[in-house]
Amino acid sequence: MASKIKVDQIQTADGTGTIALQNQLSGMTSASMPTGSVLQVVQVTGSTGSTTTSTTVIPVGDAGTITPSSTSSKILVTITGTVRFGNNNAGVLAIYKDVAGGGYSELQSFSRHTTYQSHSTGNHEQGQFVSMSYLDSPNTTSACSYRAAINSWTAGQTAYWLPNPSHQDQTTIIMMEIAG
Repeated sequence: MASKIKVDQIQTADGTGTIALQNQLSGMTSASMPTGSVLQVVQVTGSTGSTTTSTTVIPVGDAGTITPSSTSSKILVTITGTVRFGNNNAGVLAIYKDVAGGGYSELQSFSRHTTYQSHSTGNHEQGQFVSMSYLDSPNTTSACSYRAAINSWTAGQTAYWLPNPSHQDQTTIIMMEIAG
């Protein structure tokens, strides 16, 4: 059995006024949500692998796109995937952003150490699962795309994003718009 509370008015805590309740929840919009509220969540999964031998950090793999509802919103971006640096190499992972097709730029970079392992039976390279997060303040209501980026610290050595498609490597990009 559902319960109902019926009142004519609610008095403020200090007793100086009343609060009208008629239709207060109907018509609620993202603009009326309090600061810190999650306004929307977009999740993108993909399996586009990439390799680079460049020492310049470049965007790789799949991108996720979200369109903020307000210029004061923040976007919490989390990207997960697998990276591998071969031949005693290392590199940088980064989160890159593109606003309305204007070109990608770096938001945050993370140094990664080598994931190369040498065994007595031969060399074995293994991927390493990574997760990166960044709280962005895009100050726009235009579409924002986010993706991972990598480089190789040693020119000519290979860095891999999603190195093992046969192992069902996958990127997950989660973007949460938070009311500012």
